[in-house]
Amino acid sequence: MMMPDVHRCAMLTGENEKLTMKVKKLKRKICSIEQELSTAKDKARVQEMLKQYVTTRDSQMQTDPPKTLFSGIYNRKKPAETTSSTQAMDSIDKSNKLLSMHNNLMKRYEKELKTNMQHVEAISTLNITVSQLENKLKESEDKVKGLEREKNKEITSITI
Repeated sequence: MMMPDVHRCAMLTGENEKLTMKVKKLKRKICSIEQELSTAKDKARVQEMLKQYVTTRDSQMQTDPPKTLFSGIYNRKKPAETTSSTQAMDSIDKSNKLLSMHNNLMKRYEKELKTNMQHVEAISTLNITVSQLENKLKESEDKVKGLEREKNKEITSITI
């Protein structure tokens, strides 16, 4: 298995830092968007409640007529209001669904980023240990060669 060089690891860590900064920035944006969405929902809910429960009267009308006589008039809803309110609710539901999907993707991305960082750290520690072991191997080979030279010198000195 071929290990990446140190320059590549340094480049990947730099790229990782940039990506973490982008993730933090996106999280801040998501929080602000969620706050805006919640305020928009509250405003829409208040507007809907006002439309349903608050009655408007002309200056000429002093009291409401008895509801038994005109029950059909007061219970009937305008078709434009119902379609716009259902469309608003549908768009709110869609935006909630998109936000939840985005949050799930961000969680998966953060998890993947964390595992990648662990892998990069493991690779760098393994590269360090490999280089240390290579140095020890070279030192031991040098010792063996030195001992063989001494042995050859002793043999030649004994034979002479």
